[in-house]
Amino acid sequence: MDLRGQEWYVRDPKDPYVQHEAEVCEFEPLSVANFESVSDGVAKIVGVSSDRDALKRAQLDMYTRFGGSVSATNSQSYYLDITNPLANKGMVVDYLSSKFGVPVGEIATIGDAQNDVAMFERSGLSIAMGNAEDDVKGSANEVTTSNEERGSRAPLSSSSCLSDVRNNKFQFTTDRAPGPITNATINQTLLRERTTNERLIN
Repeated sequence: MDLRGQEWYVRDPKDPYVQHEAEVCEFEPLSVANFESVSDGVAKIVGVSSDRDALKRAQLDMYTRFGGSVSATNSQSYYLDITNPLANKGMVVDYLSSKFGVPVGEIATIGDAQNDVAMFERSGLSIAMGNAEDDVKGSANEVTTSNEERGSRAPLSSSSCLSDVRNNKFQFTTDRAPGPITNATINQTLLRERTTNERLIN
């Protein structure tokens, strides 16, 4: 997959991973025979494979060939995301800190993949999902339950974490849609979660 601007390009639109990503993104990719014609202005290149060992080899090859001039991390077990080294979630934490005037030490992050580690390293409170790989869990301050168990709401449902959030004025970002949740809206969000079964953070 090749992501450029508001468009993304694939060679096989019928690939199951492509169809899954289209459902997540809620818009269809553009099909190309090769990526040479769309090689300028690329924001991200995504290698896709169910072979985890092949993705690890590709990741190592990227760093061996390009060193620190690229970032190559997994956003899913079957994805290898290749981006500018500054295009990472740690930089998003810094951006949100600057934009909203919240110190990075007062930002909490929740994630489940290798590309979330950069934001874990920058935030004051980092929470890994229970379905994350062990190395991702090891990079976080806390580990919650899995996606299937709605683990992203568990930290805010816990009285001890709620106390930490209120007392330390933590702001939450997630690996899905970075953005602050102010302390004043926490109870309203949890109430809405209970009554409508909406996701806490999309």
